[in-house]
Amino acid sequence: MLQQLFSNLTLVLVFLILSAPFYGRYPYTKWTLLHKIGIGVVQGLFGVILLSFTIELDNNVVIDYRYLSILISAYYGGLPSAVVSTVIIAFCRLFYDGTVDETAVLAALLSLGVGISSAIIGRLVYRYWPKWFAMLGFASVSISASLLYRIGPEDGLGVVIQFISLMLVGGLIVAAFIHVQNYLRERAELNKRISRLTEQFQTLELKEVYERTLLEMLGFLRVSFGSIYSVDNGKNKMFCRAVRGKLLEVGPHETHTVTEAMDAVVATGKAAIYPNWRRRRPDSKMEDGLYRMGVRSTIHIPVIYNGKVIAVINLGSDIPGYMSQKQIQLMNPIASLLGFSVSLKYAEGKYKAVSESDQDAVILADSELNIISWNRGAETMFGYSNEEALGMPLCDVISERQRDAYRREMEQYRIAEHDAAWEGSMELEGQRKNRSVFPVDITPNKWQTAGTLYFSCIIRDITVRKDSERLLSESVSKYRALVGHAVDMFFMTEFNPEPMTILEVNERVCQVLGYTREELFKMTPYDLGVQDETLRQGHKHVIQQLVETGFAKFEMRVRSKGGEIIPVESVTKIIELQGKRVSISVLRDMTDRQKTELALKESEERYRRLIELLPDTVAVHANGEVVYVNEAGVRMFGAAKPEDIIGRRLLEFIHPDSRELVKSRISMTLTTQLQAPPVEQRLVRVDGAPFEAIVQSNRIIYRGEESVLVVAHDITERKRAEQAMRESEERYRRVFELSPNAICLYDAEGTIVYANGKAASLFAASELSALLGKNKFELAHPNDRNEVEERFALMLKEELSQMTYESHYLTLSGSVFIAEVSITCVHFGGKPHNLAYIRDISKSREEEEKLQEMNRMLKELSALDGLTGIANRRAFDEAFQQAWQTSAGESSPLSIILFDIDYFKLYNDTYGHLGGDACLKSIASSLKPLIGKPGEVLARYGGEEFVVLLPGADSAAAMEAAERIKGRIASLRIPHKASKVSDYVTVSLGAATMIAMPGLDRTEMVEFADKALYQAKLAGRNRIYTAAV
Repeated sequence: MLQQLFSNLTLVLVFLILSAPFYGRYPYTKWTLLHKIGIGVVQGLFGVILLSFTIELDNNVVIDYRYLSILISAYYGGLPSAVVSTVIIAFCRLFYDGTVDETAVLAALLSLGVGISSAIIGRLVYRYWPKWFAMLGFASVSISASLLYRIGPEDGLGVVIQFISLMLVGGLIVAAFIHVQNYLRERAELNKRISRLTEQFQTLELKEVYERTLLEMLGFLRVSFGSIYSVDNGKNKMFCRAVRGKLLEVGPHETHTVTEAMDAVVATGKAAIYPNWRRRRPDSKMEDGLYRMGVRSTIHIPVIYNGKVIAVINLGSDIPGYMSQKQIQLMNPIASLLGFSVSLKYAEGKYKAVSESDQDAVILADSELNIISWNRGAETMFGYSNEEALGMPLCDVISERQRDAYRREMEQYRIAEHDAAWEGSMELEGQRKNRSVFPVDITPNKWQTAGTLYFSCIIRDITVRKDSERLLSESVSKYRALVGHAVDMFFMTEFNPEPMTILEVNERVCQVLGYTREELFKMTPYDLGVQDETLRQGHKHVIQQLVETGFAKFEMRVRSKGGEIIPVESVTKIIELQGKRVSISVLRDMTDRQKTELALKESEERYRRLIELLPDTVAVHANGEVVYVNEAGVRMFGAAKPEDIIGRRLLEFIHPDSRELVKSRISMTLTTQLQAPPVEQRLVRVDGAPFEAIVQSNRIIYRGEESVLVVAHDITERKRAEQAMRESEERYRRVFELSPNAICLYDAEGTIVYANGKAASLFAASELSALLGKNKFELAHPNDRNEVEERFALMLKEELSQMTYESHYLTLSGSVFIAEVSITCVHFGGKPHNLAYIRDISKSREEEEKLQEMNRMLKELSALDGLTGIANRRAFDEAFQQAWQTSAGESSPLSIILFDIDYFKLYNDTYGHLGGDACLKSIASSLKPLIGKPGEVLARYGGEEFVVLLPGADSAAAMEAAERIKGRIASLRIPHKASKVSDYVTVSLGAATMIAMPGLDRTEMVEFADKALYQAKLAGRNRIYTAAV
């Protein structure tokens, strides 16, 4: 039996070796159906061969390894391969002995069941060994059950144990062999790909390195989804992305995409795996999109260089459970290679950027210190071309005076330890091709590659810096000489801003404050101040101002060493000095200035108060501009405050009639320095109003400048009174003659003692004398005489100052006219008289009545729609406002219904605008009888839209009214072929009901009705919707 077992297994393994190129490294993940069927055919024929190689268990039972062929086909080709191989083996088994009996049929069905079940198990179980154990276990149990069925439990138990043992031994040997075979193939292919990538990376750009790496990984793992993101200080850059094995995006594209998987990889530096996205997947929008695209299993591998994650590789498969720790282990070498290559590309880029710089010279030398690389900066700096410099000793770029010393330094550096770094830099003299010498700063370095020593030198021209240092030194010397002899105190302090240690002072500080320089260097400016609340608050403000603007000007009090308090003015500025921020302060002693200022202020205050108390304007102007004005002047010129006048040109306040006079007086005052005598002038207030004033002026010195002092007295009231007297006399003389109205003067008995020409004309008198002497009763209509008597008596008693009334009068010819009479009591000759203004209003009364009638008609027309004859929107708004107020006052319901014609634009397009107008008229006229209750309004709201106002109607009543309107319009049966809901014109209605109350706006009710109308349209039109309010 062992010999038979050995021969069977040998046959299986030899077949696996021979068919390995046909199967490939991975099972059926990306194979075509034809390929899978081919594998089934091959394994089916091999299973048929194995039918002839049996293992005898006892005298009656033999077994073979055809089931291993079925399992192999299920592993490699899935369900199609398993079915094909099983069908071939089952068919051959039926006719293997020449006859079809029950045993043959059972064996054939068992083969088919094992094949299909193994394929299903292979699809559901993803890991290699659990998959093989499951397939072997199921096959063993199935076949053992059939053996027990055929042989019986008593005789078959031993046979089953032997069979299971042989099946497991053979199956595990085959699984192990396939596993080893796959492992060797994977390693060989992986090494091949790594070797290919290593060779390609030397010539590829950075983005091409990422793309080639991603494609190699996708091809090796047989997966379709992948991306590579670089990581740098929290910023991610997508360099490449592949979907279904094709590159979609080529970077780098900076993105703020954040995923749970990449965050975890960057944070821990370890790979992450999500084997089955159906159970758990990373939580982000990007992963949601990938899941919709079909990704079901992913791994996320960090690319690490020098202990830092510089990129993340994301690989995904559309097969759940496909990705495992094994794939991560396989990809780690490629990830390491990528990390090294990316870092190398970055280093090459940095070196290239430095070496190609036109500013600094970058020179490479061999172990003998002969130049082997010479960049453009070196060509510019030293004048040698690249061809001339190559092979030249590195020391030749140093001046002859310092060349030997530089050579010795470099020799010592060359023989030092290989990893020793040069500390700092050297400042030497460089020598150009034309033998000119200039200062340079040299930073050397060395490294070893493949056993060969190399040197690099970065050389910077420091001519400008040296010139600046020389000029600075000269400037400092001049500055010290200047500050040392200054009359003001000078401080230089360190600005941290806290504490501010004194760094330098001039001699004047020691003289004024009494401290030695050594004592001052241990103090701060704050220590010198008088320690009070003013200093503490001011110090904080000054520090803040210096921090924000770098400059401050302020006053403070300092205390000398002897205790004397000295007021000073400080001007402080922040500057940069030798890389540090320092403050420069200049302090000036203000003791004498403050005494002078105090005396001046006291004198100015006395004169200021005197001037402010004067009732006349006192002003000062210089160079044609007002520089001072007192409060009386502010009031005189109608300004709100002195600033409204100060700063403006003087001539702005002089009337054009007086400007020449003012100019000559100013010139005379400044030239002769004599006081200008008082004179009347016309001036102008701030608002442009002119006024009269008496002005006198004199020359003064104001704030150190030659100026003119002006005193002005307003004589406007006096001038106005004089003019008013003259005008009054003239006015009363002409008022009677020129008045458009009749004027009569009645004495106490009611007799006309004076009248104008208009009165004679009004009363149809042939001449004025015919009217004089007439009594008020003669001219009054008999019906109005009693009232005239009462009114005249009241006016004579001076119980009323004035009275206006209408009355009927008679002309001398007996005609009647209506007059408007205004009477007042005046004293004439020391006696009370009634002065009456009489105006004929007969024609105006008729015209007024006509106008009232016309206004009434216009108001009615303005409330109607011109087309339909019903109320327009304006009339509706007025009625709505009144109904809303009534609802608010009575807490009663208020309803409105908005409706418009369905598809009215199509109606117009079909029947024309005249047809549309006829339709609107017909609907409006048909609905008028339905709207008849008090306060109800039917109005055209706009276009084809109508509105109905229903005061006092609740939602049920509004719904009933809407139904009536809808039914009435439907009964018109107006044809509408273009309608999408009916052959006749229909309407959509929206109703809203509210009770007005504080806080609500009636426009909200219209919005609710409009929303209901919109819902009716959305629901299909030709229907009613009520808003839920």
